[in-house]
Amino acid sequence: MSLIEKTQTQPNRFLQHDWYYGAAREAMQDFLTQAALAAQQNDANTKLVVMLPGYIGVSPKEGSGIYDPIVALTEQGLIEPLFYAMTDDLRIDLFDTFDAINACAQKPFVFLKVNYFGFSDPCEETLYNAVKQAGGILLEDNAHGYFTYHARLRHLCDATFFSLHKQFPFAHGGMLRIVNEELLDWTFAGSVEPREGEDPNAYNIQAISVTCIDNFNTAEALAQQLLDLWTPLRTLKNIDPTVPQTYPLALRNTDRFQVYLDLNEQGFGVTSLYHTLIEPLREDPRYAQSRKLADCVLNIPVHQDVDTALYPELIERLAQACAAHTTA
Repeated sequence: MSLIEKTQTQPNRFLQHDWYYGAAREAMQDFLTQAALAAQQNDANTKLVVMLPGYIGVSPKEGSGIYDPIVALTEQGLIEPLFYAMTDDLRIDLFDTFDAINACAQKPFVFLKVNYFGFSDPCEETLYNAVKQAGGILLEDNAHGYFTYHARLRHLCDATFFSLHKQFPFAHGGMLRIVNEELLDWTFAGSVEPREGEDPNAYNIQAISVTCIDNFNTAEALAQQLLDLWTPLRTLKNIDPTVPQTYPLALRNTDRFQVYLDLNEQGFGVTSLYHTLIEPLREDPRYAQSRKLADCVLNIPVHQDVDTALYPELIERLAQACAAHTTA
C-alpha cells in the first residue's frame, strides 16, 4: 500500500459549504440564530453575546443591514449585543476590543468583524487568535469583500457572508459560507443553490477583481492631488490581496451631505458609509471617533462597470462641491 498516493482520492475534502439568501442580512441573521440555539443546548436561558463594531449605519429607506437582524434576535430573547470601539480611520480599537473579549470569555459569543470597503483589518490575525482563545466564534462580514475573500489563500474566520447585489449586477442576493466544518451540524435556512439570475459563479471574478483594483488606483492618483480637501481612508500600497469595493475619503471642513447631494444630482453615484449611525452609537463617548467619521466620509465607486474616463470630471466636480460647501 502506498504511503502517499499518486493522485488525490478523497472527494469529500475541501468542499465549499454555501447557502444563498435574498440579502446578506438574512444570511447573517440565520447564522446568528443557529449560533444562539447552539448556545442554549445546555441552558435554555443562555443568551448568545454578539460583539459588534462601533460603526454601523442606518437609513430610512434600507434600515440597517447589520443592526436590523440584531434587533430582531434581541427582541426574541436569543442574543445580547455588545459593541467594541473603532479608531478614527475605521480600524478596530484593539485595547477596547480585548477588554470586551475578556468580558465574554465565560460566555458563548460571536465576534462580528466587518471588512469595510473590501479591506480587512490589519490586526485580523491577532484578533482571530484572541477570539478563538476565549472560546468564541468569528463571523466575517464581507458584504463589501466578495472579491477580496476569493483572492486570499487563508481565511481567519469560522464563517462569512456576502452581499451579492453589492458586488454583482443583481437586484438581490446574499450568501453564507461556513469555513469551520465543526459548524456544519447546524441547520441553515438558506438554499444550497443560488437564485435564478443571481449566481456569482457565472462571472469571471479574477477579471472583475483586476478591474476594481485598476479603477481604485486611477481614482487614487487623481485624489492624491487634492489632499487639502480630503484624507484617503484606504490605499492598496503593500496590501495584497485586496479588491476594494469603493475608494473612501474623509472630507475636510465640508458639509458632506450637501456634497453627496450635489454629486448625485450631477450624475456621479457617490455613496457615504455611513451618513447616519444607529441610535446606540450616537451619544456614548466611546464612539466619538465613529461619529466624527460618519459626518465626513464619502465613497467613490470603483466597481467593474465604472467608466474611468469620467474620473477626472468626477474629482473636479467633487473639489468644486467641497469648495462650495465648506464649513470652515
